[in-house]
Amino acid sequence: MNNCEICGEYVASQYPHHLITRGAFGGNAAADNPDNTIWLCARHHSEVHNIGRDTFFKKWGLEHRLEVAKAAFRIHNGGEA
Repeated sequence: MNNCEICGEYVASQYPHHLITRGAFGGNAAADNPDNTIWLCARHHSEVHNIGRDTFFKKWGLEHRLEVAKAAFRIHNGGEA
């Protein structure tokens, strides 16, 4: 069972939200690293897409999660996300 990391609501989807897209990771399983995923309910998943990744994570005080994902990306791809 997975719950939204913002509000705690149950997340019906079996797929977490990727902080940095799978495509940016080259479309491979490295994007599924727990450092690059977050469980979001439908409301918060819509919000992240509506207001943008950086704004969303700043709003909810989760900038550290985004920095960890960016570090994982740099390790895997050698560039900036």
